[in-house]
Amino acid sequence: MFTEDDSGETDDEKENILYYISNEICFTSAKMVSIVFTKRSATVEADKTIHSQLRIIFFSDGSPYETLHAISKTMAPYFKSYVKEKSKIDRDGDKMAPSVEKKIAELEMGLLHLQQNIDIPEISLPIHPAVQQIIKQCSDEGRKPKVSDFGSKVEDSTFLNQLQNGVNRWIKEIQKVSVLNVVG
Repeated sequence: MFTEDDSGETDDEKENILYYISNEICFTSAKMVSIVFTKRSATVEADKTIHSQLRIIFFSDGSPYETLHAISKTMAPYFKSYVKEKSKIDRDGDKMAPSVEKKIAELEMGLLHLQQNIDIPEISLPIHPAVQQIIKQCSDEGRKPKVSDFGSKVEDSTFLNQLQNGVNRWIKEIQKVSVLNVVG
């Protein structure tokens, strides 16, 4: 079951919240909150309480990779704690536990990398055509460009304003990436 709010309204303005019930886990929007009910066994048994037969997991809204990473951050410590307690009782311990712990750590890293790769917006840093031309010309001549290569353009207020506007666009584009939330 999940709810979805795509209205963009504040809590006071909301009138309708949509509820969906599905027999499959599905992602439709970053504004979606889900509750997942899973059965412990193949069938629900009438002689047992329902809460003893179900597992309930909540998926909050936001990036799905952030949610998955948060879930893995709870499962790894739980698993390690279980293995530690079990090994106190059973001297041999479980021979597969270190391998599973390693796989959980790999999963955590993979989810973190996916989140970082997908959540980083594409930025565009266009270079003024006159600047590109001078850079190409100097490169063809095998030297580094200098301010003097721009000639009278360094005194041209229209050209300088265009450069300033371009730099301001660069700053906005870079800020899109530099203000991203970091998951730790």
